[in-house]
Amino acid sequence: MRLLRFAIFLLLCSIFVFGLVTFAGEWVDVDGKWKYKVGDDFVRNEIQWIGNKPYSFDDDGNIKTGVVDINGYLYLYDTDGSLIKNSSVRYSGITYVTNGFGRLKEKKVKDPDYDFDNSDGTIEGAKKLYLEKIEIKKKNQLIQESIKAEKNKKREIKKLKFGEDVSINSDLTFMDLHTNELLKSMWVKIVFNDGDHVKEYTYYLDENGNRLTGPNEVEGKYYLFIYETFDVKKEYMAGNETRTYNDYHEHPEFTIGSLKKEYKSYKEYYNELIDYQNRGYNAVKSGGEQNKPKTVQIEAPTTENYINDSNNNIVDNSIVDNSMCIIYYACVDDILYLSGTPFGDEFAVKGSVLDNVKKENVYYSNNQGVWVNENFDTSKVNKIIIISEIIPTDNANIFSMSNVKEIVNLGNINFSKKTNLRNFFYNLKSITSIDLTGCNLNNLNDVSNMFYGCSSLKSVKFDQNAFSKFENISELFSECTSLEEFDFSSYDMRNIKNMSRIFNSCTNLKTVSFENCQFNEIINIDALFDSCLNLNKINFKNVHMKNIENLSGICANLINLEEVDFENSVFDEVSSMKGFFENCANLKTVNFNNVSMKNLVDIQSMFRNCKSITNIDLSKINADNITSMDGLFSECENLESVNISNLKYPILGKILYMFYNCKSIKEIDLTSFKPKEAHNISELIIGCTSLQKIYINKDSLFYAIDDLKMLIEYQ
Repeated sequence: MRLLRFAIFLLLCSIFVFGLVTFAGEWVDVDGKWKYKVGDDFVRNEIQWIGNKPYSFDDDGNIKTGVVDINGYLYLYDTDGSLIKNSSVRYSGITYVTNGFGRLKEKKVKDPDYDFDNSDGTIEGAKKLYLEKIEIKKKNQLIQESIKAEKNKKREIKKLKFGEDVSINSDLTFMDLHTNELLKSMWVKIVFNDGDHVKEYTYYLDENGNRLTGPNEVEGKYYLFIYETFDVKKEYMAGNETRTYNDYHEHPEFTIGSLKKEYKSYKEYYNELIDYQNRGYNAVKSGGEQNKPKTVQIEAPTTENYINDSNNNIVDNSIVDNSMCIIYYACVDDILYLSGTPFGDEFAVKGSVLDNVKKENVYYSNNQGVWVNENFDTSKVNKIIIISEIIPTDNANIFSMSNVKEIVNLGNINFSKKTNLRNFFYNLKSITSIDLTGCNLNNLNDVSNMFYGCSSLKSVKFDQNAFSKFENISELFSECTSLEEFDFSSYDMRNIKNMSRIFNSCTNLKTVSFENCQFNEIINIDALFDSCLNLNKINFKNVHMKNIENLSGICANLINLEEVDFENSVFDEVSSMKGFFENCANLKTVNFNNVSMKNLVDIQSMFRNCKSITNIDLSKINADNITSMDGLFSECENLESVNISNLKYPILGKILYMFYNCKSIKEIDLTSFKPKEAHNISELIIGCTSLQKIYINKDSLFYAIDDLKMLIEYQ
């Protein structure tokens, strides 16, 4: 009975909300458009409940799709005319969520499912864009799951007793006493028992049976293996040889290479690897005491100079300092007038709308953009005119009005006492340009989120020295969905520390230039171009960047990126460009002419799945410390030529799947690669169906089997 009542209640609610009535009829396809016929005519300009679903029809009887206005409320209809429920939408610069009835409710959403603004404006286009994003997310998820599974894979360690299961050869490799075979490519735990002591040591044996020493990567994880030497004092037998071990350390000499620790991060591993190489395989330098963060005390702002009388009016308004934001304002029609001092004869322009502004219609705000007049409707303001100097406080968001299209006299804002402009123009959805030339921004260090959500913004102007003191510009243009280009080349970027997510969700951004920028203090550029799906060109020419070590995936998944220029740039502290261009399906040109990357270590999957690129030239890169090139050009299906003549065989020998599925490449020149151990070349070229020639250095230890031997030419 209770269930029946609930069902009746839902039906009544539906009738109340949609004003719909249900009649029997049939669906008819008329010129590719669906109509619903009841009797002799089509349902027109009304809501019809059909098969337990509400459909909306226009004057011609066609089902409505996309965003539909019904009785003053917005609803979202799918391509088949059915309601889309419990989803999110960007429409006309505003983001919404849909409830259980499909009704749109305004709510800030970072990455909405259906984006009408950045598609062709139809539900078909928005849905296509949504499905593309879902597909990219699925691929990324599979990649991350694969990486996670690899990292979580447990080591399979074989435990063996010295003297019973294994013996030690003169070259310190291990021999299986049961099979008389050399132990190799495996983890082992050797138990030593000399009668007085029982010791267990864990090793990783490479493909030649040698124990790894120092920092090494094994099965996707990073380890440190002991490589110190010890004084020898006490004798013991090893096979037919007499050896000794250290009385004090109790480390037999042949324990060199035993597992010492697993690194917590790639950075820790890389730092010890470089140190290990620089010291000629000596001990890793001991780490000093870490620097402790300094404690900084900030005094609370004073308000003693601001006294309100019984009518909440400012008694002493002659003192204005950095702790308060005193703004007087009057709104006439759709124009808001701002002043830093009370409106008086000196501010009343004769013959203007301000000439007869009454005192009771002038208000003040002293609380960071919180308007004192509770009846003040900010939504009607289209234009703001600043008629005298105002001094905003830090974090003041005095312009947060969604319909403002123009701000006049920004030069009247005194920024000299401010240190940050975080969120200053936040969510000005209708403004198209902001001109800050002539504004004194010299004391600012934080402009993060400054233009966040300015979805109509197309142009921003700064003075040439405006960026000279900036340190934090993270998310500066986040969700500026109309911004198409920005050029940093004329600005002083030397003090910038954080520019992470600076263009987050700038979905119409097409061109960015950092040409000639010097980044001396930069420490964070994470997700620099996150969700910039239409970004077409990036200019890094003559860029000098210090401190940054990790550029992994910076341009990954930019599906419309076609051109990137690094000419004459210096990234000497960068250690990883892993996946830098991964999944850039339309990438066609990358210029690495005269690029210095002296500490570059990892370029795994750097060009993976760049399906449109035909030529890649890495011969002008100065990079001698690369340890891994796994999957470097994998799935570059149209790659025809590649020049890696300046690259050397990676330190760790990681070149697996380097040219995987490069179906169009005909020749590969590996003469600069000289592996010191045997390396099967087939691991590099799986799926290279057009390959005709492989050039190999006659001194290298590359080898091929079967038909691949015919492709090799030694030089």
